[in-house]
Amino acid sequence: MFVDCGSKNDIPNYVRLCYGLGINFFIVHDTDLDDTGKQKAETKKFVEDLKGVLTGKGLKYEDCVFVFPDKLEKSMGLTSKDDSKIIALLEPKTYKQVCKDHPDLKLAMDKIVKQLKL
Repeated sequence: MFVDCGSKNDIPNYVRLCYGLGINFFIVHDTDLDDTGKQKAETKKFVEDLKGVLTGKGLKYEDCVFVFPDKLEKSMGLTSKDDSKIIALLEPKTYKQVCKDHPDLKLAMDKIVKQLKL
């Protein structure tokens, strides 16, 4: 099951909830680069907060997270984040087509499958 947490800032709370309930989880987020190619300050803070939460649970960030190399919408070939556009882009495609058309998604899916042993 995939859950949209609303924003990155909500993810640490979802981690706490899933961990507390014994639910396996995997986190996918993007780096949110600014126009100069640097990670935004709020995203850096989020990553540090998330690492702290995961470390407190005995987990490693690198094992639990896939990070898109820029913005999710850029990885998808979109100009703005619009969940309906992302769904419409992926819905009619097979796994093989998604992997071919969106290699960043393939990397994310492969890491999810490996980590969650699906």
